[in-house]
Amino acid sequence: MTSRLFSFACAGFLLTALLIGGATREEVIAPDIVGLLALPLLGWAIWRLRDRPVERSERLAFAILAGCFLVGLIQLIPLPPGLWTALPGRGRIVDDLAAAGLTPGWAPISLRPQATVSALLCLIPAAALFLASRTLDQPGRRRLVLLILGVGIASAVVGGLQVVGGPDSPLRFYAVTNPEPAVGFFANRNHLASLFVCLVPFAALEALEAAARRPVGRVRIAIMLALVLLAGAGVLMTQSRAGALLLGLGLLGAVAMGWRAGLAKDRGRLVLAGGVLLLGLAAVSAPLVFGSVFDRLGGGFDTEIRIPAAQVASGAALTYAPFGSGLGSFVPIYMMHETSGSMQNTYVNHAHDDWLELLVETGLLGAAVMAAFLVWFGRTALRAWRQRSGPDASRGGGTGARAASLVIGLLLAHSLVDYPLRTPAMMCVFALACGLMLAPRAASADRAES
Repeated sequence: MTSRLFSFACAGFLLTALLIGGATREEVIAPDIVGLLALPLLGWAIWRLRDRPVERSERLAFAILAGCFLVGLIQLIPLPPGLWTALPGRGRIVDDLAAAGLTPGWAPISLRPQATVSALLCLIPAAALFLASRTLDQPGRRRLVLLILGVGIASAVVGGLQVVGGPDSPLRFYAVTNPEPAVGFFANRNHLASLFVCLVPFAALEALEAAARRPVGRVRIAIMLALVLLAGAGVLMTQSRAGALLLGLGLLGAVAMGWRAGLAKDRGRLVLAGGVLLLGLAAVSAPLVFGSVFDRLGGGFDTEIRIPAAQVASGAALTYAPFGSGLGSFVPIYMMHETSGSMQNTYVNHAHDDWLELLVETGLLGAAVMAAFLVWFGRTALRAWRQRSGPDASRGGGTGARAASLVIGLLLAHSLVDYPLRTPAMMCVFALACGLMLAPRAASADRAES
């Protein structure tokens, strides 16, 4: 009974995060609400994990999670003036203090300590959901996947109504948002595109689970295929170029999932179905792709915010290496390093390359944590894709881990040109996918509670 209640609590929290956690700006209070709601879930998850030995497959994952918090905490440790002023990039600040007649005092590595604390608090929802997923049984984990698919459907409906309603649509929930494309429950169309892209591997997982049943769940398979088509249409409504590219990669990954699921006698039909699906998406999307997305490409990348932002951020990363400027400090650091040639009439709140932005803020210590995550992810994903599995594996074995690896890979790729993981909503999807990469351990958790 306790396990079932915990499962519904996880579902309720994830639903809340997906519906109101779609913004990244500091003045939006909804992400703070998600963070507060994550605290009891985090405590409950830790309680369920008590007195349980950490499995070998979990050790590195838990260490990386701890490392994410440790990086920010180290940046908050006060340092004596002699040491702090000697840190790279602090000379300009020391000169400004001297010009104002002030003497440097004790200060942390972070140039914006309050923002660093906020950034650490933003990690709590992801940490809570990841730890919670380690104690959920397979039905509980599947319930969360179905919830994401359901919110994806609702987002497509809302997004369609937003496009029809135009810039003045009352369904655009944020004051600072894209006025014409679909944004769903997000403030940024690219982040909605990320959600739609993630639907493809999860829909493929559900379709493969239905195919493994006897009799075959043809209705469920048809629903999942329709959902993939809906996700494709949703990406097109966002007019996201990265989303369109990642959608194609996601579709190829979904076909690879079916190929590796052990459906040998159905491989021919699988390839045919995948080809038909791709052709159908191409036919449906061609007018919008060539009319909207390619029009944006025609404008050239020189007018984009990404290239100037990357140039400024790269210079800042070198300036503050190897310790970084502090989590959450990107905006003032960017403004300090802007040049007359890089200035635009657009407010730059992120680097539009999360890997680069993290390097600016966390330096080599953050880079080491990112490298450790890539090692864990690569090893775990490779193990899942190499595993020889039959159709039943789609019920929680190798196929589930493969779907999760695709979601993680797609989000990491999108983070090269945007910042989807800065939203609590997509961070929670990412954290859940990380949990799904590892086998469930609900039986142990239930024994610990009894």
